[in-house]
Amino acid sequence: MVLVLITLASVFVGELTIMVVLQHVVVPAGLASALLDATLLTALVTPVLFLSLFRPLSRGLTESHQAAEALRQSHEQLETRVAERTAELVQANEALRAEVTERTRAEESLRWNRDGQLTLNQLLGLAQEDIPLGVLLERSLDVLTSTPWIALEPSAAIFLVETDPRVLVLRASRNLNPDLLRTCARVPFGRCLCGRAAATGRMLHAAGLDETHEIRYEGIGPHGHYCVPLLSQGRVLGVLVLYIRETHVSSDREQRFLEAIADVLASIVRHRRAEHEHRRLTSILDATPDFVSTADPEGHVLYLNEGGRRMIGLEPAEEIRSLRIADVHPGWATRVVMDEGLPAAARTGAWLGETALLTRDGREIPVSQVILVHRAPDGEIEYYSTIMRDISERRRAEEELRKLSTALQQSPALVIITDPAGRIEYVNPRFTQVTGYTLEEVRGKTSRLLESGETPPETYRELWTTITAGGEWTGELLNRKKDGTLYWERALISPVRDATGVITHFLGLNEDITDRKALESQLLHSQKMDLVGQLAGGIAHDFNNLLTVINCCSEMVLSELAPGDPGRGDVELILKSGTKASLLTHQLLAFSRRQVLEPRIMNVNSVVEESEKMFRRLVGENIQVVTTLDPSVGPVKIDPGQLQQVIMNLVVNARDVMPTAGRLTIRTAPAVLDQARASRHPGATPGPAVQLAVSDTGTGMTPEVMSRVFEPFFTTKGPGKGTGLGLSTVYGIVRQSGGLIEIESEPGVGSTFRVILPVTEDRVPTPGLHSPESTLAGTGTILVVEDEEMIRHLAVRWLSKAGYRVIDAATPADALRVAADPELTIDLLLSDVVMPEMSGTELAGRLLPTRPGMRVLYMSGFPDHPCFPSGQVQEGTPLLRKPFTSEPLLRRVREALVG
Repeated sequence: MVLVLITLASVFVGELTIMVVLQHVVVPAGLASALLDATLLTALVTPVLFLSLFRPLSRGLTESHQAAEALRQSHEQLETRVAERTAELVQANEALRAEVTERTRAEESLRWNRDGQLTLNQLLGLAQEDIPLGVLLERSLDVLTSTPWIALEPSAAIFLVETDPRVLVLRASRNLNPDLLRTCARVPFGRCLCGRAAATGRMLHAAGLDETHEIRYEGIGPHGHYCVPLLSQGRVLGVLVLYIRETHVSSDREQRFLEAIADVLASIVRHRRAEHEHRRLTSILDATPDFVSTADPEGHVLYLNEGGRRMIGLEPAEEIRSLRIADVHPGWATRVVMDEGLPAAARTGAWLGETALLTRDGREIPVSQVILVHRAPDGEIEYYSTIMRDISERRRAEEELRKLSTALQQSPALVIITDPAGRIEYVNPRFTQVTGYTLEEVRGKTSRLLESGETPPETYRELWTTITAGGEWTGELLNRKKDGTLYWERALISPVRDATGVITHFLGLNEDITDRKALESQLLHSQKMDLVGQLAGGIAHDFNNLLTVINCCSEMVLSELAPGDPGRGDVELILKSGTKASLLTHQLLAFSRRQVLEPRIMNVNSVVEESEKMFRRLVGENIQVVTTLDPSVGPVKIDPGQLQQVIMNLVVNARDVMPTAGRLTIRTAPAVLDQARASRHPGATPGPAVQLAVSDTGTGMTPEVMSRVFEPFFTTKGPGKGTGLGLSTVYGIVRQSGGLIEIESEPGVGSTFRVILPVTEDRVPTPGLHSPESTLAGTGTILVVEDEEMIRHLAVRWLSKAGYRVIDAATPADALRVAADPELTIDLLLSDVVMPEMSGTELAGRLLPTRPGMRVLYMSGFPDHPCFPSGQVQEGTPLLRKPFTSEPLLRRVREALVG
């Protein structure tokens, strides 16, 4: 019984042992199932065996003992088999554990390789996108910081080496503290962990913040670093900085992976920079207007910039690979390039010459060409490059330079070129022509040899100060020629600078203005005379109105006084003075060219002949008079009375300068007034002319006297011996008639006055100087329009006394109201010309359409009106000159009515 219990216990212990082993040993699933089945079988067999043994127990102890012994032996055998099987199971479990461990390592390695390759592929994919480098780097950091199988923090940065080869510049970052961004914007090589990685070119790892972490900021948290240099052909392009968890242990696999990442990033940076540099160079080449191209050794064009395309007219879409050197040059230039340029470049490395490009439309463009040879490492020619520049402008500039040189040689200006010290280096032929100095005589000397002493020293100081300061100086200088003659020069002197702005020379472009100065002097004199004339004419006009009243009233009073009346003498004296004053006003108007002229076609010889008796009596017997009249002179158009006044005034002037004896010569001759001579006398008309010359053998004049001789009231005679209006009257009449007057005189020798009058195209002279006598009384109705009340009152009285019916009006408006009466007959309109409301000619124009039979007579002492162009009355225009007395008034009215 005890034995049976022991046997049962052993069986259950074995079963439990197997179950325990199965729970703690990793065995294949099939083997574990077999062991469990054996255990269960043992558990089931044991009770059966116990029952079978229990029954024969009663048969005897022997049988029991035998059964127990058999059972013990079976148990021992079973234990042996279990031990053996357990050993087999342990061995199988160990093999399986090794197999699982190896498989785990393989799977982990495979995952590393797969995920690492995926990361690299993502980075390479980003490199293909057309995005800026900074954006590409930031997206690369996004890829790296999102990698789950490496112990990275979500913070990273990429530094690049840019302008300074020893400084890292922060170009991309993710999740970095703003203080860190400011602090680490620029990191020198050798400073902090990333700076040392850049300086050494090796990856650095730090598990925490140690002494190598030199750059810190307030609030910095614990972390570790990977600082991986971006290397390209041994050169540091930048540093990749990855943040890791503190105390992270680096592994070889991580470092190899990060080196691969750094290689990809370095490749991206290098490629992008190369692309940028290529685009920049291409942009530069395309922006240049020059022709830039490359060609292989066989002459096929490999590259052509945009400037080259434009030069030859190549379409943008046209392929250049089919072009050869011969396609872009004319034949002669192709031969120069192939036979001379390429061989020379192959020998020496470069060739420079002038050729031409051939455009698609067949034009040739002259170019300067450079050919460079580029060789492979083995010395073989790899390709040629060429640069061609359009030199059309240079050719034109050279041609212009040749023209300029010719122009300088033939220039009418005096050209002087000096060095910065003022020493003469060049003068043109015009300089020699004007000054008399040749280039050999003045080279190396200064312009001071031309100084006359007449130009103020301050002018030269101002000149030199201006040009040495870099400015231009313009002014007039009175210089001296080689022969001592003075001449006026207008100078323009300017500095000449080199490419750096330094003054290298001074250029003088000077003009001989001696003749112009003389002309300006004459013009100024003429303008002065005109101003004086305007003043004199204005005064004379006002006096004419006053003298008209004075003379008419004196005449009227005188006609009413008895012959023996004591008052007649006083009135006659008033009338005589008024008449003399009228002559003075006529002279002033003549000088100012504001008197009313009635020009006719005249022969100057006829007027001289008609005046000869008179001027012979004027000069006296002590002066010999000689007249030489050329019969071939042409007719002139002039007021006959004015021409006679010119002759008489010149004769009187000659007589006064020969008080004791002398000779007076009057000559006429044909002349031609050229443009140059006419331009010196404003108002003169160039062309055929008649010259009237009056010469004397008197005292002559100095230049100062000649410059003022035509001024009104200027005289060299003593007090009371002249009014000073004679020659000024001559001056005004001649100028108003379109002519000119010149003087030639020398003290002690005498003077000659030459009057030049233009010849008129009308060749029919008007005979005689005087109008026929006519009856002064008459009949008819006269409308008198005059805004001066005294003159209107006198005209009405004289006309009424002569038998006319007179209606007067103070203004043109009053005249129009009077003439509006259809019952009123008006035979003559006697009107002033210049009135406030409208002119006399305008009034006549309003009245004549309704009164076609009405005659018109104008009154005026003021010729500056459209009906008197240039002071001359239009032909057929009746005119009564102011001031007037009763006799000319009645005579002109009668002539107007009779026609």
